[in-house]
Amino acid sequence: AMLETNELVNQRSLGVRTVPVNQIVGTLSRTHGFDKIFMPDDPFTEQRWISVMKASYRGIALPPISLLKVGERYYVVDGHHRISVARAVGQTYMDAEVTEIELRPRAGTNQEAFVAEMREQLGALPGVSVSIGQPISHRIDHMLSGVRSQLAVKVFGPDLETLRRVARDVEREMSKVPGIVDLSVERQVEIPQVKIAIDRDVAGRYGLTVAEIGETLETALNGHPVGQVVTDQRTYDLVVWFDETSRNDLDTIRATLVKTPAGQMIPLSQFAVVEESSGPNTIYRENAQRRITVSANVAERDLGTVVKEIETRVADHVKLAEGTFVTYGGQFESQQAASRVIAILGVVVVVAIAFLLYMALHSWRMALMVMVNLPLAFVGGVIALKVTGLDLSVAAMVGFITLFGIATRNGIMMLTHYAHLMQVEGERFGPEMILRGTQERLSPVLMTALAAALGMIPFAIGGTNAGKEIMHPVAVVLLGGLVTSTLLNQIVTPALFYRFGRREWEGRARDSES
Repeated sequence: AMLETNELVNQRSLGVRTVPVNQIVGTLSRTHGFDKIFMPDDPFTEQRWISVMKASYRGIALPPISLLKVGERYYVVDGHHRISVARAVGQTYMDAEVTEIELRPRAGTNQEAFVAEMREQLGALPGVSVSIGQPISHRIDHMLSGVRSQLAVKVFGPDLETLRRVARDVEREMSKVPGIVDLSVERQVEIPQVKIAIDRDVAGRYGLTVAEIGETLETALNGHPVGQVVTDQRTYDLVVWFDETSRNDLDTIRATLVKTPAGQMIPLSQFAVVEESSGPNTIYRENAQRRITVSANVAERDLGTVVKEIETRVADHVKLAEGTFVTYGGQFESQQAASRVIAILGVVVVVAIAFLLYMALHSWRMALMVMVNLPLAFVGGVIALKVTGLDLSVAAMVGFITLFGIATRNGIMMLTHYAHLMQVEGERFGPEMILRGTQERLSPVLMTALAAALGMIPFAIGGTNAGKEIMHPVAVVLLGGLVTSTLLNQIVTPALFYRFGRREWEGRARDSES
């Protein structure tokens, strides 16, 4: 019925040509409202969490829940009975006690409520930093930014006290942003130290340099290998240094003899001041600059929006001293880098598809008719993300690029069949030929679309199950795009070919006759 008269076809073709453009513009404008994240929500669902707790060297270290150790297993004894088994690992790192506990909830436990309760109870512990996540995602975060959190705000600068002040200000502003959880500043604690201040002028009169004095002190206090000892086919370094009592006695350190170039043995106290003081347990550096990290996770909001709000609050309310600056890392940084790469690859894919279509169809006009399937598929992918409530993650972006390649097949099948009917079977260009070609290609188009869709259905169903976290958004985008591109292709492609294909084929007919 659509192709009964030329007038009706022209009206329908104009209508079909206009509607997708409006849909595309509206859809593109709505994509700016998508929540943008790096990994899909709840990535690497392993049905367990890790609680990483960092405490000072003074011994503040509490388990995240009350556990009873029986053999190698830990059982909950706080009355909730929602944990079947837990595994705890404790270690001391940089004078801070770190406890890592993996918990496996029992079947039927409300995971979101349980995590929220854990955060509430653990956040009340003084002197303890907590980060709750999952084993693999924690390790990915650690590889991305050096901390086991989704977001790492790094403060760089030359002065340690200034860094601490700015880090506290950044933490204060971040705490006001909705969605921020597990917020903590990289913990630095004061520990006893022995400070040796060398008077360069006095040392110079003895002919000594700071480097020579440093070598002597390093041998005395840190040890220096002078040979090797072989015992039972094993080799051990022979190290010379002070005994433990002397290394911890200030008077002994002051009396350390340093050999001058003239051969004299001069006590260290003659040209240096040795005193007991305190200092940070560790100083972190990155790119040869001191830095302190403020880490956090994001819950119930997308990472991109949270980071933008944090950037605004930090820029407006945190005063940075000269030489101090702030960078944002973690999943946010990786998301931006991946988005840029995918955007470039997307453009390359579209250009490559257009070039290959031209090589196959020998006409830019025909190639553009096939390319119409790309926005049709894009509309379906966006609608599928909205309906399922998924965010625009890197995996979803990859799905769109994959979808573009799949969606062009339908248009190619239909246009090449139109050409076959006219060139081989002698059909004349007109509504009857287009209707016949469309009907004959309906089954092949549906079969190819269903073949691709059926392969994605297992990943689209049960996306929260372990092993489907990355492929789930890809499958959702592909299914949505295949539905819209397959259905609309049966309307749009015939109408476009009738509207713009006549000139192409009349030109080819004249060329063949000449």
